[in-house]
Amino acid sequence: MTDVTLGELVLIIAVLGLGLVFCGWLLEIGRIKRREKAGSRSVILCRICGVRYEAGSEPVTVCPACGTPNEPSSDDEI
Repeated sequence: MTDVTLGELVLIIAVLGLGLVFCGWLLEIGRIKRREKAGSRSVILCRICGVRYEAGSEPVTVCPACGTPNEPSSDDEI
């Protein structure tokens, strides 16, 4: 059996607790980024006038401001 002092036990528990908090923090950041990325898929930036508008279910939508057909692309961001 291994002898562990009270100070070592407190240190082990503190390190494990901080590790769990850090892992939870990283998971939350990943969840927020995935949600932001999923939300930005439905917004289209018009290539002509720069208006941002919600995309419909069609692959090509018409800008409500200038009437230009636009396709959603991966670089459109909110």
